Amino acid sequence: MWYLVNFKYADEFVTFWLTEFFHNWPHVSYLGFEKISSTFEPWELKYVQTLIFWAAIPVLWLLASLLVLVIYGTCQCCKNKKRRAHPVPNREQKTKCLKCGVIFMVLLCAAFVGAGLYANETTATGVQHLVQSAEDVNSTIKTAEGEISKIQTGITVDLAGEVKELEDIFRLPSSNASRQRMLQETTQVLKSMLAKAGGNVSHISEEYSNGLDLSGAITDVQYYETFR
Repeated sequence: MWYLVNFKYADEFVTFWLTEFFHNWPHVSYLGFEKISSTFEPWELKYVQTLIFWAAIPVLWLLASLLVLVIYGTCQCCKNKKRRAHPVPNREQKTKCLKCGVIFMVLLCAAFVGAGLYANETTATGVQHLVQSAEDVNSTIKTAEGEISKIQTGITVDLAGEVKELEDIFRLPSSNASRQRMLQETTQVLKSMLAKAGGNVSHISEEYSNGLDLSGAITDVQYYETFR
C-alpha cells in the first residue's frame, strides 16, 4: 500500500510485530463465547465484544489475585491468633514458601508492568504518527483543492480573457479575408477547447473537493490521547 506523505511517495507500510501478535489471537465474543472473524471492523458490535472479552481478562485476573490474597491473609491471621493463644516455644518459622511466592509475584508483576510501559510507549508513538499522517492528508487535500481552483481560474478567467481579446482583434477589417476567416475559425476551436477543459476541471472539483476535513478527528484523537 503506497500513501502520500509530504507530497512524495513513501515506502510500503509495515505492520508492527506487536500488532500482528495481538491480532492473531482468537477473536471471541463474550456473549455465547462465539468465535468471530479477525477482520478489523471496529464499527461492528461483535468485533467490539471480542475486544471487551480480552480487556476483561486482566480485570478478572486482578480480582482473582485480590481474592486469593484476602483468603491467604485471613488464614494467616487465624493461625497467628491460635499461636498467640497456644504459644509453643522454639517453633520453627516456615516462611520459605511464602518468600518464594512473594518473589515470584513481584517478578511477574514487574514483567507485566514492563510490558505495559513498552506497549504504552508504542501506542503513544503510533498515535503521534497517526496525527502527523492525518495532518499531512489535510495539507495534501487543501493543496490539491487550491491547485484545482488556480487551474480553473486560469482557464475560465485568464485564458478565456486572452482568447476574447484575440477574437476581437481578428474581427477587425483585414485585407486578407481568407486568412482572417481561418484565424477566426481557429479562435472558435480554441474557445471550444477552453470550454471543454473548464468543464472537466469543474467536474474534477465537484468529484474530489467534497469538503473532507480531518481536523475534527485529529482534535478528538489528541483529546482522548491526553486521558489515555
